[in-house]
Amino acid sequence: MDILENLKSYEAKIEQETTRNHSNELILLENAFSHLGLGFTKIENKEFDKVTLVRIGLLAANFNSFTISIDAAKKGYYLQSLSLMRNVYENWLAFWYLIKYPNEVDRWLDPSWEQRPPKADKMLREIDHPLKSTKTTLHELATELHRFSHTDPAMVLNQLEDDGNKLNIRIGQKFDSENFKACVYSIGLWIGMNLDALESLIQDNEDWKKQHNLIKNKITNFMNKYNEQVED
Repeated sequence: MDILENLKSYEAKIEQETTRNHSNELILLENAFSHLGLGFTKIENKEFDKVTLVRIGLLAANFNSFTISIDAAKKGYYLQSLSLMRNVYENWLAFWYLIKYPNEVDRWLDPSWEQRPPKADKMLREIDHPLKSTKTTLHELATELHRFSHTDPAMVLNQLEDDGNKLNIRIGQKFDSENFKACVYSIGLWIGMNLDALESLIQDNEDWKKQHNLIKNKITNFMNKYNEQVED
């Protein structure tokens, strides 16, 4: 058996252990993720202006990131899973930024380097969002996510193992319950934020919005319990 086959076999074992130990958390993530996907089908089918088209595209890109992030977390790639949330965060900022600055939409449609989308910090300062009062919290979250999308001590420390005699470098991953719950926290938070964003584009669909509120409450309950455990 070669290295790749060994790795795939071990990933499957980690996924089984994750499912065995965290079935409730997986159900929460999968339900939230599925509801986000369903939400795209509830947007009124019509000719969209450029701004709306780009805003939907940003959420669609985030949907794809969630697909990979959940799968990575299930297989034990916790830091790699979290690193994807940095781009999700920036796309979410852009979604709201374009409401205030629609004339800048071509920054997201022109692939040349002459005009690029603004930096995340600028968008955070400029957005008029219902959660504007939490900008400090969002900045702190972004700073933490920044660690996982760039070289950082966390990346190295995650691969070190002490066998009692010496430190070893491990390739591949191993199951870690606390790390998985941290991924559920971050992914759940950002799926929830994207559900809120998507809801702003959906007209007159009370069933979807009712289910959205139920899922949002479950995500909030999980986050509150997680925060209590961390504080203890």
